[in-house]
Amino acid sequence: MKKMMLLVLAAALALPLVGCKKKEPTLGEKLDAAVESTKDAAADAKKEAKKALE
Repeated sequence: MKKMMLLVLAAALALPLVGCKKKEPTLGEKLDAAVESTKDAAADAKKEAKKALE
C-alpha cells in the first residue's frame, strides 16, 4: 500500500512538469518584438513623409 501511494504521489508531481511543453514568449522576447515593430513603423513613416514632401 505504501509503494502504491508513493507511485501515485510521484506521478502527481511529475505530471505538471510534463504537461508544460507550451513555450510562452518571455518578457524580453516580447520587448524585442515591440522594438522591431516600432523600428519598422518609423521607417515606413519616414518614407511616407519624404514622399509627401516631393
